[in-house]
Amino acid sequence: MDIYDIYDELFISESTFQLVLNRMRRMFSKYNLELCKEGNRLCIVGGERSKRHMMSDIVYEESQGIDRESLQKIFPDIDFSLIETILQNILSKNHYFAQEYAVTEILLETAIAINQVMKGETIDSTVYYEKLSIPGHIYAMAEGLYRELGEHFHLLFEETEILDMASVLYAQTSSIIPQEKKIDIFHDLAGSEMIEIMEIMLQRLKEDFGIILDDKEAELRFSLHMKKLILRARTRHFS
Repeated sequence: MDIYDIYDELFISESTFQLVLNRMRRMFSKYNLELCKEGNRLCIVGGERSKRHMMSDIVYEESQGIDRESLQKIFPDIDFSLIETILQNILSKNHYFAQEYAVTEILLETAIAINQVMKGETIDSTVYYEKLSIPGHIYAMAEGLYRELGEHFHLLFEETEILDMASVLYAQTSSIIPQEKKIDIFHDLAGSEMIEIMEIMLQRLKEDFGIILDDKEAELRFSLHMKKLILRARTRHFS
């Protein structure tokens, strides 16, 4: 990015630009990114995941929220109807669903990924995702989504990209569970660690406030809800 192009585009002087640059550097540091000046050019130094988080936050801030119309204006060359159709088909086949706000979040993350991969910018490490314990069927949904999108956009999505999308789907989607299997499936999805934390919380509720929750399904649902909240916080895929 040439700084003289920025002067011309923003109609600002060099001294004004230096003030803006200092503010930008402070903002970038919040994402563990560094804005460097090399001669007449600016460059962003840091991890690809951090860059995408910043891009996502900027889109939300500039648009004061996000909707399909805003997405199309920001990414005019991306066919969001196609992406949503593929996404909904994959979710339906796997007995999953996503709320409207979650679908919009997934579309935004997908658009950013497509935009970056087109420019040759890919996520470079799988270490982060190993901590998330993403289920195999969620990974398979992300893989299927990117396989179809790759064919349409003539792109190859690396494993790191699939893992990142899997973390989005894990945080933003929910399974459609048959009534007779709910208890067992909720228990498996929530995991023993989260259920143990939930049991401690329920015991505190009982001791401190005399509130007794005697509903196993509700307990497991809440455990699963907490697990997803923690996952969203870790991945910064907020809704």
